[in-house]
Amino acid sequence: MRPEKVERFLFAVARRVALEYGRQRSRDARDLAALQSVDPQGRGKPNPRDIVAEREESSLVLEAISRLPQRLREVVTLIYLGDMSRDEVSRSLGIRRKSVYDYDWEARRRLLADLDGKL
Repeated sequence: MRPEKVERFLFAVARRVALEYGRQRSRDARDLAALQSVDPQGRGKPNPRDIVAEREESSLVLEAISRLPQRLREVVTLIYLGDMSRDEVSRSLGIRRKSVYDYDWEARRRLLADLDGKL
């Protein structure tokens, strides 16, 4: 097998692993926040309506992210769900740091436009 094909394959695998890692960390953080918000004695229990509203908002945001072009989606996922710095994203995706900032800005602009009036 040619070295450049192996390199592309390994990069694709690493990208998928990084994205899944970010998704899992996001799920873990949401689960932890939900557990911390529940009072074991029943006082200050979260309102079920608030829980449902928060889940619906999360769902809308995740759907909007899924509609972004692939590169914008990757950058947003790694920064905000994967908790990676922009420098780490730059190295991980093999793009310039300025490009990461540009993609992040464009993704947030599109997400705000997409979610306008829905949240």
